[in-house]
Amino acid sequence: LEREVCGAACPNPAQPVCPTGPSTPSQVGSVDGAARLLEGGSGARGRAEQISLLRDQLREAQRRAMTDNGGLAGGPSSPGSRGEERARERLQQMEQERRHDHERLLVVEQQLRAELDESRRRADALAARIKNLEADVRSKRDKLKLLLDKSDNDNQLVSALRAELERCRQSSGKLSPQGDVPARRVADLATRAAEQQAQIGRQEKIIGSLRERAAEVDRLSSENEKLRELVGLLQDKLSGAE
Repeated sequence: LEREVCGAACPNPAQPVCPTGPSTPSQVGSVDGAARLLEGGSGARGRAEQISLLRDQLREAQRRAMTDNGGLAGGPSSPGSRGEERARERLQQMEQERRHDHERLLVVEQQLRAELDESRRRADALAARIKNLEADVRSKRDKLKLLLDKSDNDNQLVSALRAELERCRQSSGKLSPQGDVPARRVADLATRAAEQQAQIGRQEKIIGSLRERAAEVDRLSSENEKLRELVGLLQDKLSGAE
């Protein structure tokens, strides 16, 4: 009877034994179910029922086998499960490294922005200083030119007074001792010449001081030129940073 049932259930009736092997309790369900199959009738109807029941038992056994295999494959000791766990840990590590890199880049960006703002403030301060220095240089140059022109005029006046004083002295030597008018003239010219000489001395001191200031002006002009170049470089750098 077992051969007949197995032959009816197998797709290839030429094989005397079913490829699935003998029907064990794990394949056909329970021992009572297998006993009922063996004790069934030998008619066509009984065999059809036996075949249908046997197929149900086979499907149930296959389902259980697949369930058991799936549980074993997903267990802690499965190589596939360990590989998946390692891959998951690696992904978590990569995600953490990516977050750290992102945070570090944000810090670097903030530092660069702060440096850029500081460079802009320095460039603005240098530009303002250049304008102030240029205005100071122009003012000092104008004053120096005015004093130099005045000094030249005073030198000409002193020369004229000295020449007149010399003429008066020569004229007074030819006059009689009673001629007090030229003497007073000579005294007046001498006084004026002395005053002019004292004024010239003061102006020479002023001119010396102005010459020192002129040297300072030249130094400031050179410094302004360097600052202007530095401002140009900073502006180019800021334009490139934007």
